[in-house]
Order: sequence, then C-alpha cells, then structure tokens
Amino acid sequence: MHLLRLYKRENLFLPFIFILFLNIIIGQFGFESMIRPIQFPSIDSSLENSVIKVFNTTDIGLISENDSIKILHKSQGINLQYKLDPFNIDINILEEKTQFKYSEDLYLFNYSSSSTKINSNISLKNWALIKPSLFFQLDNIGNISHGFSLDFNKSNINIITKYQLINNSYYLDLIYDDFEFEQKIINVK
Repeated sequence: MHLLRLYKRENLFLPFIFILFLNIIIGQFGFESMIRPIQFPSIDSSLENSVIKVFNTTDIGLISENDSIKILHKSQGINLQYKLDPFNIDINILEEKTQFKYSEDLYLFNYSSSSTKINSNISLKNWALIKPSLFFQLDNIGNISHGFSLDFNKSNINIITKYQLINNSYYLDLIYDDFEFEQKIINVK
C-alpha cells in the first residue's frame, strides 16, 4: 500500500506504472502460459503475415465561410487481412459520408450519403494460373452487395475479370421557398 502512495499525484494513481509492473511480472515469471493456455501452432504460424490497419481519410473539396457550399467525403474504418493457407481473407469495416450542399437565401440543394459497411473478400491463392475470389458486403441500411472475380496469370499476361453488384443509398433534399422535395435514391453499380 505504501508503494501506491508513492506514485499518486493529486490522489490519482498513474496507470502506466501498474502496466509497467505487470509487464515485468509477466516477462520474468512466465505467466504468458496462463494468459494464453491453448496454442495452435498451425494457426499461430499462419497468422504471422496478417495485417490490421486503422485508417481515416477526409477529403474536403470546398466549405464556404457561411457554410452555404459544402463538398466533402469522409472515410474511416478498420481493414483486417488474414493470410491462411490456402485463402486470403480481407475484411473491411467502413464508415463513409459524402455530401454536396449548395444553398442561397430561398434555395437549398443537398445530396448526401452516410453509411456504415462491412465487407469481405475471400480469395484462393494456391493456384498459380487462376485466382478466384468472392466479395460480400452489408451496410447499416440493409443493402446487400456481392460479387466475384477471376485473375488469370500466365507469364507476362494478366487478365482480371470482376463482377460486383454494389448497392448504395443517397438522399436528395431540394428546398425552394415553401416547396420541399426529399428523395431516397438507391444506386446500383
């Protein structure tokens, strides 16, 4: 208890001191087998080339001083790439927002899209000549997207065939004086 009083500052215990002591204890006394008691060597060795990415991209085209014109695109999420024999599994959790807004005294035009998506792409990597893959996506609005692709690789020739049916929802607001028009647009590409 005396040790805790030494590291208090204005009655707050510093958490990184506790984590430092915990790491020393785990490293010195071999408690890692208690934390992870069951190990699968085939999975552990195959996950060494796996990747986790966290990203945030904001593209601001234009925002005027009085906020009457706004053109922007925001994208943030997590990308997980697992390389398991014989598959590559790519999972994305993505939040996107796109907006084009123009307004004047009596007029407003707003075209926007905001969605949260999870998608996966599973590809087979053991074949040298042909690499097939499957695509599946689900968003918070209930749109389901899917697709597949085939990559043909023969010496210097690379042919990629891809089919994806992607559903997106956009919202259109049009206001002029006392007239209001709102529309949900489902875009399939």
